Amino acid sequence: MSKTTARRFTVLAAGILAALGGIAATAPAEAAPSTKSSCTQNLLCIWSDRNFDGDFTTTSRKAPDWNDLPGAANCPDETFNDCATAVWNNTVYTYRLYENVGYKGKHIDICANWAGNLPPSWNDRASSSKMLRDGKSKTCL
Repeated sequence: MSKTTARRFTVLAAGILAALGGIAATAPAEAAPSTKSSCTQNLLCIWSDRNFDGDFTTTSRKAPDWNDLPGAANCPDETFNDCATAVWNNTVYTYRLYENVGYKGKHIDICANWAGNLPPSWNDRASSSKMLRDGKSKTCL
């Protein structure tokens, strides 16, 4: 191969690599995994896995049916119904989680600003939630 042909090949290869790099640079980035820092103030934040990992969603005030909460791609039926393991109540109010949709069945209260893994008896059990605006629960996490 002559020096001129080799030089043309090198320039052509560099151009192709630059073009491919430009395409890769403009491709949409994958979403960063949610972490505890994803939870903004005044929301109840919910994760499908322990230690603020896995699928993530938020709700405020009332959520009568966690089947309607978005973001549960890796949960059964792709809903948060019976798929919550960690929560952060990033509000000044207590939240009540219910075992059934429509605020029915047994419940557990999550104190204001509490963050952590739900007790084993509540892992993958909650199906609805609402904010208790009338004060704090006497027994909450």
